[in-house]
Amino acid sequence: MSRRGPGILAVAALVLAACGDAPAVDEGDAVPPAQAVRQRPLTDRTFEVTPARVERGRHLANGILQCVICHSPADSSAVGYPPVAGREFSGTVMWDDAGGDRVVAPNLTPDSATGAGTWPDDALARAIREGVGHDGRALALPMYWESFRNLSDEDLASVVVYLRSLPPVSNPLPARRRTAEREAELAEFPYPLEEPVPERDLSTPVELGSYLVDVADCVGCHTGWEAPMLPGVFAGGNHVWDEDSLPVVSRNITPDPSGIGSLSAEDFRWVMRTGRGGTLHPIMRWQAFATLTDDELDAIFAALHRLAPVAHVVGNGMAPTPCPVCGQMHGLGDANPEPEPLVGLPFDTARAGDYVGTYHHPGWDLDLEVTRRDDGGLAASEGGPPIALARVDEELFRGRGLPSPIRFERDATGAVVAAWYQEIREERFGRVDGG
Repeated sequence: MSRRGPGILAVAALVLAACGDAPAVDEGDAVPPAQAVRQRPLTDRTFEVTPARVERGRHLANGILQCVICHSPADSSAVGYPPVAGREFSGTVMWDDAGGDRVVAPNLTPDSATGAGTWPDDALARAIREGVGHDGRALALPMYWESFRNLSDEDLASVVVYLRSLPPVSNPLPARRRTAEREAELAEFPYPLEEPVPERDLSTPVELGSYLVDVADCVGCHTGWEAPMLPGVFAGGNHVWDEDSLPVVSRNITPDPSGIGSLSAEDFRWVMRTGRGGTLHPIMRWQAFATLTDDELDAIFAALHRLAPVAHVVGNGMAPTPCPVCGQMHGLGDANPEPEPLVGLPFDTARAGDYVGTYHHPGWDLDLEVTRRDDGGLAASEGGPPIALARVDEELFRGRGLPSPIRFERDATGAVVAAWYQEIREERFGRVDGG
């Protein structure tokens, strides 16, 4: 039940944040990057430079957004693979399969010949939040612009202003290399951001933490979107790397004891600051998260504790065993018992017709189909097999294999008009037709 297409999350988790691809140097027979099907024209807007914006942008780009990690060559000789000193933001070839895919994070420094020096402010803004490069190409999906859409207008301006303040670094880079089929797929993903994104109320730890979790794309890496069975949102199971023939799978970060439920706030800060004493695989870019303040890390911890706990034990660095929760092979897979059947509150099957119908998400161009089961209950599907729903409260239903519980929304007349994935922001499916 993937929201992002086959294999996309595996790639996104693999590299964690490449902002597109660099200008071509020598491409031979490579397929040119495809133009985004949906894109807005660039404007001449510029962002006022202030010391506060430079400092805020520095904190975001070097920290929670992880821009510096993916847009810099990595020092693989150091614990955690930090950026090579003096080459920060100068771009890098993220991976290059001989004769296959090549993914490149562009030079974001204001170098005019090889970097972003000639790109208008709005080109950077459009790339960050809308997935379209300065030349109109659809950006490669290791750039998680979908999560950056949560960035407020002010934080977006701060990031652009900070990138403009960097010293220019010359670093010629090749263009990406993808198949024609993959380029066509990429071209369909971006879509314009048509409304301003106001600043959120970040006055409470949970709200601050929710914002940071949203823009960091924690949900992308720590959710097994491509697993045969989706354990639950933030419950791990995303196959992100292979190390010495062993799979590296994202960990469960829900507040269940199999996730972060056994950690204290102090433990959590230590893990995020040190990479669990340097033992975490470098694909978890703790070098960026280590720059966050205590208050920010405590806020993330608080926000994650508001999630529904999901029992899913995940381990790495050991022989993989079959997991009955996600249907994959990973470390400690056999430590998971067979899931118990879902039991919900009583449901008046005579009211099933209120919910049955098609709900459309315009951004994802995705339909959520709610149907009636043979026993009168409800099921939901995004194109795959229907998943049985169990009622949690009046308008909230859960199902094994759904990203999170679905909350239905009624209008003033009592008609069901939308469906939400409760624990994923902006996942609103508006009702298209009834059953």
